[in-house]
Amino acid sequence: MILLFIGGIVLFILSIIHFFKKYKITNMKSLLPLLLSLVLLFLIFERPFFPVFQKVEFSFKLDEREEVARQILKGEIRTSNEQGDLYPVPQKYNHSSLSDGNEVMKMNDKLLFFTIRGIPDNFSGYVFSPNGSAPTNADVQADIIKIQKMNDHWYYISCT
Repeated sequence: MILLFIGGIVLFILSIIHFFKKYKITNMKSLLPLLLSLVLLFLIFERPFFPVFQKVEFSFKLDEREEVARQILKGEIRTSNEQGDLYPVPQKYNHSSLSDGNEVMKMNDKLLFFTIRGIPDNFSGYVFSPNGSAPTNADVQADIIKIQKMNDHWYYISCT
């Protein structure tokens, strides 16, 4: 996927150069490579590729997220708010962007690592469930519009 993305960017840059070198009002064939590269870039960023990027990102950061979840559940990380439901991501993981806002939310027995933290609602993220049960609307205190099981203990949710 990374090679496809880099190839699309390179093709786009080369087509822009080609377009300006060969552009003539009477010859619109020089516009064709530019249009094709724009279509390719649109397809790369469009929804069909999102699940692939999501799985790669999830797998890449899984070990670090599991380590943070273990630390929170063992009480090694203290809460960062008065309600006691937000936990800061340790400094050594700040480079990884494990959770939007570098905070993890505890919901009953589950932990939510935000991917998008909407204001005031519409959020998504990865839920760690120690017993493997799927998160419910009551757990996240919102309406779950999408839920996807990533592995035995992890779920991806999108809520409103």
